[in-house]
Amino acid sequence: MSEEIRLMFNAIIDEMGRMEDRINKRFDKMDERFDKMDARMDSMQHEINANKLEKGTIELIFQKMDQMEDSIDQSEKRMEDSMERLEKRLEKKIEDSINQSEKRMEKKIEDSINQSEKRLEKKIEDSINQSEKRMEKKIDDSEKRIVQKLSAKIKRKGQAERFVEVK
Repeated sequence: MSEEIRLMFNAIIDEMGRMEDRINKRFDKMDERFDKMDARMDSMQHEINANKLEKGTIELIFQKMDQMEDSIDQSEKRMEDSMERLEKRLEKKIEDSINQSEKRMEKKIEDSINQSEKRLEKKIEDSINQSEKRMEKKIDDSEKRIVQKLSAKIKRKGQAERFVEVK
């Protein structure tokens, strides 16, 4: 009977050893899963940091656009003020000339005023057109830089995702 007990005891110990091996394998698999989860979390943290950086860049671009819009508004106001001062000066000159010789100079003054207005309108239109072109170019350049930065970030993000998929 003691032989049977010893055989049973050895069988139980062997079974416990096999069970311990199975448990160790499961723990190893769990460790692998946790390692994969840690790697994925690290990757996600990099993506989050990249998104935060991207958000900051976009905010800076919007701030710059706001500054440009303010600058345009200020330029337009200065142009309006200059136009008002110019108009006042022209009116004074015209009045003085008319007072000196109304009948004799009336036609010349009207011609001169018309020519001045046309020149001023043309200069103003040219200035506005040039200003608009410069602003459009700046906006286009800003948009190109944004697109390039976003494309580069998207490429990096795609490479990071492929890297994670390979693992």
